[in-house]
Amino acid sequence: MRRISLLAAALFLALAFPSEAFSSPGATQGPDNATKTSHKADKGQKFEDWLQDYAAWDKVQESFAPDDDSPEAVLSRAGASIRLGQARRAIETLEMTPAFADNATETRRLWLGGQAWRAAGQPAKAILWFAHAAGFMDDNGLRKAFSLEPGLDDLWLDNWRKSFWSWALAPARPSVEQAALLEDSLAVAKRAWPRDPFWDQCAQALRPEGVEDRQVQGAGPQAEPKPDPSVVSDPDRVLIAKALISLSLHDFESSNASLGQVQAEALKAFWCAVAGHFRAPKAVADPSMFREANFPKPAAFWEGRLLERCAANNARWFLGDPGSSAWTKFRDNLLAMAPGEALEVIDKESASLLISSETAALLRVLRFAMGVLEDAGEYELRRSWAALDPAALPVPIKVAGLILLGPEAGPVSGPDNPLVSCLCEAAGVNLAPGVTAPFWLQASKGNLHGLARNTRPLDRLLVLADWLDQWSQRPSQYLAKRASLLFRDTGFGDKCVLYLAQEALKERDFRLAKFYTDSLDPEALGPEMCAARLEVLARIELEKGNNDKALELYRQILAIAPDAPYMVRLQYALLLQQKGELAAGRGHLLLLWERRDDLPPAIQAEVLFWLGEGEQAMGDEGAALDHYLRLAWLYPKENIWALTAMYRSAMIYEKRGNFETAKRLLHTVIKQAERKEQREAAKARLSAIEAKAGKSRAGTETGDYPF
Repeated sequence: MRRISLLAAALFLALAFPSEAFSSPGATQGPDNATKTSHKADKGQKFEDWLQDYAAWDKVQESFAPDDDSPEAVLSRAGASIRLGQARRAIETLEMTPAFADNATETRRLWLGGQAWRAAGQPAKAILWFAHAAGFMDDNGLRKAFSLEPGLDDLWLDNWRKSFWSWALAPARPSVEQAALLEDSLAVAKRAWPRDPFWDQCAQALRPEGVEDRQVQGAGPQAEPKPDPSVVSDPDRVLIAKALISLSLHDFESSNASLGQVQAEALKAFWCAVAGHFRAPKAVADPSMFREANFPKPAAFWEGRLLERCAANNARWFLGDPGSSAWTKFRDNLLAMAPGEALEVIDKESASLLISSETAALLRVLRFAMGVLEDAGEYELRRSWAALDPAALPVPIKVAGLILLGPEAGPVSGPDNPLVSCLCEAAGVNLAPGVTAPFWLQASKGNLHGLARNTRPLDRLLVLADWLDQWSQRPSQYLAKRASLLFRDTGFGDKCVLYLAQEALKERDFRLAKFYTDSLDPEALGPEMCAARLEVLARIELEKGNNDKALELYRQILAIAPDAPYMVRLQYALLLQQKGELAAGRGHLLLLWERRDDLPPAIQAEVLFWLGEGEQAMGDEGAALDHYLRLAWLYPKENIWALTAMYRSAMIYEKRGNFETAKRLLHTVIKQAERKEQREAAKARLSAIEAKAGKSRAGTETGDYPF
């Protein structure tokens, strides 16, 4: 009968499929044979194209000889590499290939280069390649190609914004080459998206008159709200400058005294929060008062955590080396003097021929700082400032100079430029008034999106405020990807990168999750974010089977964040148990059980189960029973844990010879089990116990009496 069944099956397959489908591998090798075995191939489809139809990219790579440098082979190999997650390999292939003479083929090479750099996480380089490809396209072909590349419109827009901010938000224009790149990128964008008014505003901002002090009417439905003129006065601006100088000299008392005299309450609250953040970097200002007063930019400054990275680096905030006892003593002596006397000491020291160039530069900065504290005139301050390198100054002194002397005191371009620009705005000095709205602009939540998208689409803090508002309503990968590009230097940007890593982990894309975590700087993260990053890495190691590495990562998490999410401690405890460190694992599980009121019922049940298993592994079956039975009693609805605990309890009772209790527990498992495997296992165990115990004998309700 078996032989007949096999023959019948073979006959069915022969009728259902053409005989060519069962040809040997050798029968389809070579283009001649291939054309005989495929209906599509009869129409002239190449084997490589057929492989692409089925996304067999690994075989596409192998289908060309390694030394085949024909355009078709090069482009096919590069495209396959991108789709196999080997973007760097594709980039190497494309960059080492000279430009093709044929325009269509060269366009394909450049476009693939853009896709490869985009896959490698380098959007600026991707756009450069896409822009070069656009040079070979007519307008219709360009619009079609750009529309088919997913999310290219938002990527282009955000990358242009980012490049523009690094160029425009400085008192003096840095690179002419950078401006030319912005112009080129803008020209391509206007061809690709001619109806988007954003690009018209970008063109206006790039013109010389576009960065003068003027009001941009914008394309939005509403006029731009006016700033509250009472927020920043000239006396308050001087007090802020003095507070910043004192703060940079570690003179927190004088800094607080200056800020205490600021008249406008919102202004005082903002700058006191700035000073407080640098006295205690872990402190985070409450943005609610600014939000309630309809000040979107100050609220976004704190919600976006713009100060985090600067606060983590003393060299960017404080003057001199705080760890140098000689410098600390000299600085404190100066601060104890009257400003005029301090200036005399500085001038005397500066005249010495024995000091180093570094010390001389430090003294020049001190001279400007003391001049601010002494209320020196503008001429004297400008003379002192002219001797400095603004780009090398600590952020507070740089900001103090700009808010006292104006934007013409620059240039101050550098990595801190976005922060410097925001702080200057907060003191009433707008470095790019034609582009950036006043810092103390008031706008309701309903007007925020229109302001950020239409009226002031190049205002960094307004865009951040709008995206923070959207994020608070519903986080999304779409928004996280945009924010992680545009606001990468902020705490909000780090938060978005971490979110993307966690989402990639949920989708089991471990390569992408690792890419995101590797792009985060642990030194720039607070304890909570650092712990979350380590947790992603630990889960990646678990998935790869590297339990020892995962264990070490969980240990690091609990060292820096003892109050980490309960799943971290639970996973750590389980890894300790697997490693044989049962007592240590039990300690962490008991700690979780002590905090059980903060845990969901399912986790409470799981903790009890692993406590029971740990005790059983250590040979204390009595303690194991305590945990198993308490679990079954307290959490009967947590089916998998409760029934498994009852099954384990039955096995212990069976081992002890208490067959009746074991059978009752197993009957419950059989009755309530949702999975067939659970029921079958319990039935098998029950049959074994009944065979071992024999038939139950009739007796009294209190048992069988021997006499």
